[in-house]
Amino acid sequence: MDYFNGKLENDCQLLYHLLQPELARTKSGTTRRKMFEKGHEKKELKGSYSCTIGTTSRFYLSPTKNRNKSKIYSNLYETKLMTEKPDLFGYIKDFMNIHKDFEFTDIQINFNWQSPPHFDKGNTGKSLIIGLGNYEGGELVLEKEEENEIVDIRHKPFIFDGQKYKHWTQDFTGNRMSIVLYTPKNGILIK
Repeated sequence: MDYFNGKLENDCQLLYHLLQPELARTKSGTTRRKMFEKGHEKKELKGSYSCTIGTTSRFYLSPTKNRNKSKIYSNLYETKLMTEKPDLFGYIKDFMNIHKDFEFTDIQINFNWQSPPHFDKGNTGKSLIIGLGNYEGGELVLEKEEENEIVDIRHKPFIFDGQKYKHWTQDFTGNRMSIVLYTPKNGILIK
């Protein structure tokens, strides 16, 4: 895919415009909705979502449909988006190949989703996050012993350890998409 020209600002805008229409009717999974409800007193914004392109441990999709086996892990399954829209994974992989050398197998995409304080218990190693869209605020906060680290991620790839540091999203206005690249902890790689 030759969508990106290597200019980070332009490529961030292009990636946002490639992903947003494709994901516009996406709904957050049950686990993500429960995480939001547990961590917030406010309601999830209408039209917001948090979804994964990659793998899950959940085989069951519906009474008439199960998930496809992962092509990477012997004990995990493809998420619905990975099966139905694999091009989205390709867009993000191409973007990252140009802008930041980072190994990952899974992608979390959050749109107008304000993550509550949490640890990434299911990840291994570090994660990379970048913010896209036209928004103000929405910084990533990492809880540290002496003082919280507040990071502006808008059009700026940032690597962090979500297993080690509790983290969350600050309030924002506008349309904010964050993309988190990671590798799941419990995946057994196919050899």
